[in-house]
Amino acid sequence: MMNSKQKKRILLCVPNVGRRPINTHRLFTLGLLYLRNACVQAHWDCVLLDAYFDNLSRTETIERIKKSGKFDVIGFTLNDDAMLNESEAICTGLKTDAVIIAGGVYATRMADSILSKSETFSHIFKGEAEETLKQFLFNFASSIHCITGIVSRYTVANAARISKRIAANLDDLGGWHYRDIPQKIAAGEYSLVTSRGCTARCNYCVIGPHWSRYGLWRGHSAEWIFDKFVELQDAAATCINIVDDQFVGSEESIQRAYRLAALLIQNNIFIPFVIMVRAETVNNEPGVFRALAQAGLQTVFIGLESGDNEVLQLMNKETSAEEGRQAVATLSEMGIAVSSGTIIFHPWATLKTLKTDISYFRKLIKQHDNFDFYGLNEMDLLNGTLVSKMFHADTLSWRTDWQCQELEADIIYQNWLKVQVRFLFPFLEQLNETQEKDIWRDCCVWMLDAVEYLVNALEAGDINSAFFRISLEMDLLSLRVNTRDSDNVLALKQQTDYSQSVIERCFK
Repeated sequence: MMNSKQKKRILLCVPNVGRRPINTHRLFTLGLLYLRNACVQAHWDCVLLDAYFDNLSRTETIERIKKSGKFDVIGFTLNDDAMLNESEAICTGLKTDAVIIAGGVYATRMADSILSKSETFSHIFKGEAEETLKQFLFNFASSIHCITGIVSRYTVANAARISKRIAANLDDLGGWHYRDIPQKIAAGEYSLVTSRGCTARCNYCVIGPHWSRYGLWRGHSAEWIFDKFVELQDAAATCINIVDDQFVGSEESIQRAYRLAALLIQNNIFIPFVIMVRAETVNNEPGVFRALAQAGLQTVFIGLESGDNEVLQLMNKETSAEEGRQAVATLSEMGIAVSSGTIIFHPWATLKTLKTDISYFRKLIKQHDNFDFYGLNEMDLLNGTLVSKMFHADTLSWRTDWQCQELEADIIYQNWLKVQVRFLFPFLEQLNETQEKDIWRDCCVWMLDAVEYLVNALEAGDINSAFFRISLEMDLLSLRVNTRDSDNVLALKQQTDYSQSVIERCFK
């Protein structure tokens, strides 16, 4: 084995791009930890830099990299066009002779395009990159033709046919610790990934085909998760966001959840935690949620998306609006809070579907004191998803442009984008984890009201008339935070430039 002076060095970086406020999920940081562990196993020194979560400017990112010394390899996580452009700009500023590589969902899907158009990158790592990266580093400066999952400049013509490496045992990859994160983390901002993939086949989701294939789920063991809870208890974490796309769903995951609950209770480990599941899992397996609630389960995220059953069928959700209502009621009766995902703007949207969705989510808020949702969102038609192929089979872009089925619905959508930029995002900048949950619920009501005002104003022939009422009610909501923050909100509405082209929509 090399001694430390002989070790080669690699930097792993997530470039910063614009995003919506209130993002406490360190999903990219966790991905870097898995990759760092692979680098350590390959006997390389590894430095992490999550410019995205730390909100570093391009200049700050470049300076931090320079101060970290010379690197043999620099790797970037790329999850959209903006991250690609930012990473190229960073490399231009560095003027480095390091080998530049990339991975991530976007890099996987767009590998041939990136290598064909960009002179920055030498290799793209497809899918789950840990084992691939380790083999690449072991064989650095030698042949890498036989390594599964790497697309290089000389193989770009065959990029679509290059196989991805699929991790079979996540525990083997999970030999990292939270102390490996260089930045200080707030007590309520700890995130954890315990599985990959999803048993569902929603046609707009890129996660299934990225990790493996639609319908396949793999998870860490209950013992591995328990060890992370112990580590986070020692770190004084006040909440753990488990950011799996599906924490419980398959029979294997259900048994794992029961085992984890038993371990936590038996060892008196109690940290409030949040999980993501599907509605039918709650309805079919209520017992597992009772067990998890006794072990600290605080909030469940469910992607209800829409209250219109025809839209749910078009999304291939394989569930109904009534099943969603039942799941929320079941969890509420257990004292578990529910946060919902929504997708009310999509290629099939009409004024009728918008009205149905507004009514659906408004009733859920009125009926359940611990229910809210993560914004009123639009569908992203991402390269490689089934729904993208339905509309543009031969598209070479990452995000496919679309319009609502009905012109009036598309006018509402375009105006909702303006409402978010002018009113919602500045308000969210003022919120933090210490704010009362009621404020966020009232913000959810404000969002529903805002879209409804837009619909009513459009039908009355003067959509601009809705903006005064929307603005007035946001000002009243701002006063709920406190006077000083309210003043800041009003100022931000005039001064903050949220460019729609760079807003990252992956997170709340």
